[in-house]
Amino acid sequence: MPKDIFKKLGIDIKAKNSMQVGFLKSFNRIYQNTIKKFESEEVQEYFHNMVAALMIEFEKIYEDSDIKTLYRIKSPKSLIDKILEYMVRTDKAVIRYDNEYGFESRLKEEIHDMLAITVVLGYRPPTFSSKDSEIKRLVEEKNENNKFTGEMQKFMLKLVQEEFSGTEDIKYNYNCTKKEYYNYCITVAERTKKLFNPNATRLLEQYDALISLIKEKQSKIEENECIDEKTVKEINFVNLFKAYRSEIYDNIDLNILTKQLKAVINQSKLLKRFGVTLDEDSYKETRTNRGYCANFLYLNTPVGKIELQLQTRNQNRQGSYGYAAHFEMDDKAIEPFPQPDENDEEQIQKFKKSVEMISPKKFVAQFDDAEPGRIITHIYGEYQNYKSLMSQVKSGSKTDLAMKEYFGKLYSKKDKIFSKEDSIESFIEYDIEEYLNSKSFKKVMKLYSNKENQAR
Repeated sequence: MPKDIFKKLGIDIKAKNSMQVGFLKSFNRIYQNTIKKFESEEVQEYFHNMVAALMIEFEKIYEDSDIKTLYRIKSPKSLIDKILEYMVRTDKAVIRYDNEYGFESRLKEEIHDMLAITVVLGYRPPTFSSKDSEIKRLVEEKNENNKFTGEMQKFMLKLVQEEFSGTEDIKYNYNCTKKEYYNYCITVAERTKKLFNPNATRLLEQYDALISLIKEKQSKIEENECIDEKTVKEINFVNLFKAYRSEIYDNIDLNILTKQLKAVINQSKLLKRFGVTLDEDSYKETRTNRGYCANFLYLNTPVGKIELQLQTRNQNRQGSYGYAAHFEMDDKAIEPFPQPDENDEEQIQKFKKSVEMISPKKFVAQFDDAEPGRIITHIYGEYQNYKSLMSQVKSGSKTDLAMKEYFGKLYSKKDKIFSKEDSIESFIEYDIEEYLNSKSFKKVMKLYSNKENQAR
């Protein structure tokens, strides 16, 4: 175990204090057992095949919808933080003090998010008739919002002369008055604000500040003063309208996707062969003050509980590099490591170990458009795992620009530093069937189906 972990624990490795020694033994047992289990080839092979099976089963029932699946194995640093947190909590661990051991802690259950899946909705599912009262309410709300969207679209046609792929390439008609322009900006901003969850206090405050700013500018204009380039740079109606259009669908889309995934997991005979069941009691909806939004399901599997997060495309983007980016959270922020001299082997090894400690192993599974029923899985290499983690910052921010510069420099020497590159695997039903009959799968079922063999 690295010496910096001992420092994190506040333990002097030369100390003979029974309390400290007992704490260290408990931590070391949990950490080593967990890492050994979840970094094993058998567990990772199970994980890849199970995710592919989930997607194949989803497409069989909901072929009009489109999903991609992001999944990962927790990083050693995150595991350390979680173990340290749980070891001293009586709701998470059984704690014992005595003269012989000093301190002993045994987790009541395994770390539940060692394996985590995020299912992201791509194309919006078709609106369908439903007896579900919540979905019916959301459909009515969406239809009402569609009328408003049409009104705003008419103003867009008046405002925009020609629009290319990026907002910076928009050509405007500057024959609209500032009074009219600001009125539409305020209307869209206020309407968008109503769509946010009440828990998103930080986001609501930002919109309140924006609305106040627009009103302040509105109060200083002359009656027939027209907009100009400076006006749209300061307050961009197009961006406000795009944000609104993304938000109006999120509630209903996430609600429908959640019900779809639940149905697939509960009804799939294939997933039952994997030993997968839905933990109905653990369902939760997460809405943070930053505007982060996701629904969480938890899967009981032979290799432990797996966290299954559901988001729309917009929610996933905002959580990764939008207003809800993790990097702004104090407990999530990580400073990039100083880049090594590519000719200094000692520096390279130290850098690699540091990167391995903080980087989760990430994968992306999506449908192969060239062959129905085929899943393509992208397995990230060492460089991409690190870059993916550190790039979860707000797009366009100073940190984002600094990260791009940092990884631009690292890219030129990545082949001399990292040995594991990105790779691709594919799965079809025959591959899944072959896996379920393999010795590897039987070994996983034998080793981990028994609760006595769990990592805690």
